Amino acid sequence: MKTFRSRQDFWNWQIQKLLKGDMLNASGLSRDEFTDHLGLLKGAFLNSDGERDMIIVPPSIVSLTAKMRLVTLKRKRGYCYIRPWEIQKEILTPANFYLALDVEDGQKMLGKSADRCVELFHQKRRSELVANEGAMIAYYWPEVLLDRNIDLPGSRHGADLVADLWLNEGRPELSWDGSGNSHSGWGSASCGSRVGL
Repeated sequence: MKTFRSRQDFWNWQIQKLLKGDMLNASGLSRDEFTDHLGLLKGAFLNSDGERDMIIVPPSIVSLTAKMRLVTLKRKRGYCYIRPWEIQKEILTPANFYLALDVEDGQKMLGKSADRCVELFHQKRRSELVANEGAMIAYYWPEVLLDRNIDLPGSRHGADLVADLWLNEGRPELSWDGSGNSHSGWGSASCGSRVGL
């Protein structure tokens, strides 16, 4: 992961990724509208001490499908197999732009099933990430998928499927995985908290 000299540098890097990586264009908002929303989150971001905090663009602004199309890894564009109506159960997240603080991308949960990870998250008062937050990880840091696949148990389909991010022949994909599956190369992602507008 890229390191930054200050929280301000980290903030500026994410803002530039959003403005120059076509997220702004996909949102349908004007540049002023987009940056006004983000500006309201700046204080909370700068005051956080999380190692990896993320600005989250909600699916009501940029859909999962559109977001994954903006993900690029080694010239291969991402793809989303999850349709909104397939998500039958999901952790409640803010409806507008928000921050996911102290994000852990699954590295610490490798080899554990998504169901087991959720139990451990709740013991530590952490929250499992949802599909949209996983898409944002892939947008900011697609290279993490070269090291591991990521389960996102905050979004579920049926009794035993959770959202996941993985590489299919090198292409980042957002799809479904069994919640009881455990593999050495898979880990569930979580955050410490969420801060909305």
